[in-house]
Amino acid sequence: MSVFSSRSGGYKIGFLGIIFFTGLYIVGFGAPYWGEYKSYLLEGYSVGLWMGCLDSECESLGISNQPAWFHLVRAMECMGLVFLAFSCLYGLSANCREEPKPYSRAVESWASSGATIGLSGTIVFFVKNTDLMNFKWGVFVSTAASVLLFVCAIMVSANNRAPPAAATATATGTAAAAQSIPMGVVESGQQPATVQGVQYSAQYSSAYSSPSAAYGSPVYHVPLHQQQQAAGYPPMYSQQYPSAPPK
Repeated sequence: MSVFSSRSGGYKIGFLGIIFFTGLYIVGFGAPYWGEYKSYLLEGYSVGLWMGCLDSECESLGISNQPAWFHLVRAMECMGLVFLAFSCLYGLSANCREEPKPYSRAVESWASSGATIGLSGTIVFFVKNTDLMNFKWGVFVSTAASVLLFVCAIMVSANNRAPPAAATATATGTAAAAQSIPMGVVESGQQPATVQGVQYSAQYSSAYSSPSAAYGSPVYHVPLHQQQQAAGYPPMYSQQYPSAPPK
């Protein structure tokens, strides 16, 4: 089962929204219909960030002979797209897997940053061309996508909760308790586990082996009651000692 299937409904809607509206953002990003000039000499000439079209014929706008504000809008829209791409890629890698990654807010952070930068770019375009152009669908698509991406990032953030601290503490305590369990010897016929020169048997408790210990070390059988006394556990008798431990 993937991590995504265990997410809450709000997180799923927000993350799928980020992917969908990033695609919509790309449509507006590449559209040559952000505005149409009002001038009689340029009547019917529509421009986007990268191309200008007259009727059905389009040409690249190039880099030279463009005003500084136009380069700023291009840069902001490109940066916004990079942030959104990182958000989608990280989100897919984190959610389309069985084991969860360490807790992170990278998805919503990248998405909200990209949406904010992209929206800022469209605002600059609106301000600079209010008297020069009639705005067309391309710039409205980019603006709407940026706003909705920000909303989706908020949804993901609100539903992306860290694991409870109590659960983490319990897991840590369990691991520590497991390490403190006394070692035991291996029953006859099983491979011996040698720990610091002492060989124990699983007849009494779990067997642990040390990578640094070599087989063939001196063997000492340590009864369960001695292990328990050394570790501070109350007496617990095995079938080998049904009544009381030997003296």
